[in-house]
Amino acid sequence: MLGQRSHTVEKPEDHVSKRTFQPHRKSRKRTHGFRKRMSTPAGREVLRRRRRKGRKKLTVSVPKK
Repeated sequence: MLGQRSHTVEKPEDHVSKRTFQPHRKSRKRTHGFRKRMSTPAGREVLRRRRRKGRKKLTVSVPKK
């Protein structure tokens, strides 16, 4: 019929929100990886500071699958 809608009651378990962190190896390396850091003066400064502090890892390391 025209103008009528079926009214359904939405239960809380029907709508589950996504988690905020959806990890992806490629995008993580592209954003925080060594080559990205070396490509900008600010990124090189980040590496310089981390070397000066004696960090074992300078940039993110993403394990293989």
